[in-house]
Amino acid sequence: MLNKEALPDYNRYVSFLRACGIEGSRIADWVFTWRSLKARQHPAAAPWMRGIA
Repeated sequence: MLNKEALPDYNRYVSFLRACGIEGSRIADWVFTWRSLKARQHPAAAPWMRGIA
């Protein structure tokens, strides 16, 4: 999962974070990063994130 060129799906990603012991507000930071990277893959789908399109 960590050595791929594509992002994992959201549920798998969150499960991985929890398995690594990441919880609470710390998980929110990682989820924001995942969403930012996902938005960069599909700029038209993320008008809420400035600077992507």
